Amino acid sequence: MNELGIRVNDTLLMEIEDGKIILRKKTFRHRSLEERAAAYGGKLGPYTEYDWGEPEGREVL
Repeated sequence: MNELGIRVNDTLLMEIEDGKIILRKKTFRHRSLEERAAAYGGKLGPYTEYDWGEPEGREVL
């Protein structure tokens, strides 16, 4: 594992090829804010506003 640079908590991909099990280290890269927004059609998330009604009680300042 040291030769391959595999550490605890690394993600491995498993493939079967010609009757052999092949493990490959999965590389991970965080997506940029622009890439995340593009995945949701230009929005930062699938969020919608919720109407809680008129304020009442102590939240009215």
